[in-house]
This record gives sequence, structure tokens and C-alpha cells, in this order.
Amino acid sequence: MSTTTPLPLAGKSALVTGAARSIGAESALTLARRGAKVVVHYRSRDTEANQTVDAIREMGAEAVAIGGDLTNRRLRGEVESCTAAGAVIAAQTSS
Repeated sequence: MSTTTPLPLAGKSALVTGAARSIGAESALTLARRGAKVVVHYRSRDTEANQTVDAIREMGAEAVAIGGDLTNRRLRGEVESCTAAGAVIAAQTSS
């Protein structure tokens, strides 16, 4: 008989700002390992952000990269639509 422990963040969405590199990327990977769907935010480092998304997807989790200034209303709306399926966990990091 095999039992699996449910992932603590399964069904949740996580927005990680500055997730293209360093602490932000590690935060995004950790949240994905714990079951969250991750929105990888970046301002200008699209290559690094996409590498973070690829790493998350390789572990079997869901992720999307969104770039830009989060003070922009259009971008905030896009982020909200990406995270609508679950509660948002915002991890503010520096990039």
C-alpha cells in the first residue's frame, strides 16, 4: 500500500516578482516543488525568466513568465487572470 503526501500548495497560484534570477528564481522553484502554479515575473530579463519557467516545467509543475512593470494596469490584469484559479502568494524579491 502506497500513500502519497499531498503537496501543501496544490491548487494555489504564486506570483514571484523578480523571479528571473537569484533569490526570486529559487523562490519560484521552491513554490513549484510544493505544488503551486507559478507566475514568474520579470522586468527586463526575459531569457532568464524563461529558463526559470523551463526548470519548473521540467519538474512537472505549471509556470508562465510575464514581463513588465506591475504598476501598469493592463499588466496587473494579465497577472490576475493567470492567478485566478487559486489564491495568490506574493513573494516580493529584488532583482
